[in-house]
Amino acid sequence: AIVDTGIQYTHPDLKDQIWTNTKEIPGNKIDDDGNGYIDDVHGINVLERDAQQKPTSEIMDQHGHGTHVAGIIGATHNNRLGVAGVASHVKLMGIRAVPSDADETDVDVIEAYLYAGKNGAKIINCSFGKDHNEGGLAVSEAIDYIGKNYGTLVVAAAGNNSSNIDLHPTYPASYTNKNLLVVASSDSSGNLSYFSNYGKTSVDVAAPGSAIFSTVTDNTYQSMSGTSMASPV
Repeated sequence: AIVDTGIQYTHPDLKDQIWTNTKEIPGNKIDDDGNGYIDDVHGINVLERDAQQKPTSEIMDQHGHGTHVAGIIGATHNNRLGVAGVASHVKLMGIRAVPSDADETDVDVIEAYLYAGKNGAKIINCSFGKDHNEGGLAVSEAIDYIGKNYGTLVVAAAGNNSSNIDLHPTYPASYTNKNLLVVASSDSSGNLSYFSNYGKTSVDVAAPGSAIFSTVTDNTYQSMSGTSMASPV
């Protein structure tokens, strides 16, 4: 599951890798599988809600960030297009929970985590973070819950402030859950990227995150840098 700005699920390098809820009939405005969400064929959008305040099913990315993350993870192999993701047989569940121009809210992140776990995601990528911990331990408790009940691993970006997050926390990366893997960014020389956060206690591993080429919206490709790119690697 990619909890992010959405995914351009029609991208030619991603369309064959998108998770599909086979128990849901697209577009009939009925919750066919009884999971509490209508027409959630490829995931949910917790930023956009219907008259009953339930998330909609429109996960289309208007920003590009989530689509870039999706390509790093699972862009199709051997199709003579663009790039190849690091996981050749993965299915990409889209959960739009990160606004294009603002921080995500804890309540949206919690719903995203619960949806992903309940609907079969074994890994959730979280290429986002913020300094303000608005909900106390609510997000941490949700991470614990999906780990214990669904065996779900949450992978989170460490952040891009060149900061020690043991001393200057960022969330969710600074939580201490056993099923939370926090990722810093390395560059092409194998060194820590200049922008990457770090922390002996908080950060678990580093992965390539400098100048990563991947899918973006409008069926195109772009290089981006950040722990947002390292986390999906």
